[in-house]
Amino acid sequence: MNKVKDVDGAKKCFEKILETEPKNIQANHNLCVVYFEQGDLYRAEKCLAKAHELAPGEDYILNHLNIIRGKIQQAEMARRQQQQLQREKEQQQLEQQKQRQREKEQQPLEQQQQLQREKEQQQLDQQQQLQREKERAERERG
Repeated sequence: MNKVKDVDGAKKCFEKILETEPKNIQANHNLCVVYFEQGDLYRAEKCLAKAHELAPGEDYILNHLNIIRGKIQQAEMARRQQQQLQREKEQQQLEQQKQRQREKEQQPLEQQQQLQREKEQQQLDQQQQLQREKERAERERG
């Protein structure tokens, strides 16, 4: 690949070389680099594993294979962390929904309790009013 990074052009070039020279180590390796540049880590890993089989003595291929495998592990770890965060978020939302439901269910109960307290207060007020009237009536008689 050149400085412009014509990834598609480079890919076509390396694939064309491999049609006639399937064991060309450099073309195989460079095609693997193209897969990496395209963001296809799994395809790059498979490609580098094949290139390593073709040239087990080439340290740069093994080094690149290890780098790709490390990046795959990082990506998988990040994906698992993202999934865990998503599960925690969903669990939190579920708990919030349950709490809102409990609050909704308690509202009628609290309203009933408030009405009961108001009714009891009215009865108490009436009793006190009756008591005051009774006491006034007794004072007027006496």
